[in-house]
Amino acid sequence: MLVEEIMSTDVITITVPGKRKTALEVMRKHNLPGLPVLKEGTKEIVGFVSLEDLIQHPDEDQLALIMNRNVITISSKADISEVAHIMYEQDVKQVCVVDDGTLVGLVTLKDMVMRGISRMQIEEKCEKYMKPRILSVWQETPIPLAAQIMRYAHALAAVILDDSGQLVGIVDNVDFVKASEIVNVLQKTDIQQESEGEEWVWETKSTLYVGTERLKLPDKPVRELMTQEVIAISQGTTVTSCARKMKKHDIEQLPVIDAQGNLIGILRDYDLLRVLVD
Repeated sequence: MLVEEIMSTDVITITVPGKRKTALEVMRKHNLPGLPVLKEGTKEIVGFVSLEDLIQHPDEDQLALIMNRNVITISSKADISEVAHIMYEQDVKQVCVVDDGTLVGLVTLKDMVMRGISRMQIEEKCEKYMKPRILSVWQETPIPLAAQIMRYAHALAAVILDDSGQLVGIVDNVDFVKASEIVNVLQKTDIQQESEGEEWVWETKSTLYVGTERLKLPDKPVRELMTQEVIAISQGTTVTSCARKMKKHDIEQLPVIDAQGNLIGILRDYDLLRVLVD
């Protein structure tokens, strides 16, 4: 199966020169965790900006100074197994498709699973690919803290537990994109000036208030943001069935439960890439 068979051609992009606020607005409008960045007036790709990039550069307004310039690209005629290797080995969720120096599409992890693996007949059980370690967060955890926990854990999703430890929901990075907003913050900065003479030094300090734009998440419990309808699987579910469930319900991860309903692992769309890599 070739990249051109599963890639998206109606790619949402942003251009430079540009602003961080514009990038976030586009991400929120289209529920996207990242955007290819084009040179204004062309189809030439010059970078890629993600929500994580915006978070890591809170004081920078110019998109050109926030985006990642090392863009990973692939040809539309490449086999999807090549994309799987790139995504798995470099830990990325999207690869820009470029032919003759022009952006022609975008292949995402979601495309790989929902347009690729879901169309295959793979009878291997998901227990081979699921992760037994699960990032879990209490349902009353404030949304900003939940987002910080996920960043520290380098996790794309977290399961939400109630007071008794029961699974009641799930939250991922796209949920944070939807909930975030840009606010203006005034920062106080002291600037010291010096004038030197032969026998004395005159020092003064002036105060400068600098306006910066920062991402803000609502200070509400994560239960108000989570997806409550959790689609779970057993460890004996086949890879193809897992991919089809993800496609049907438009989700990126599936909690794995045992016969008693206990949570024993999680299967992410990223984990399914190993089917094409191994």
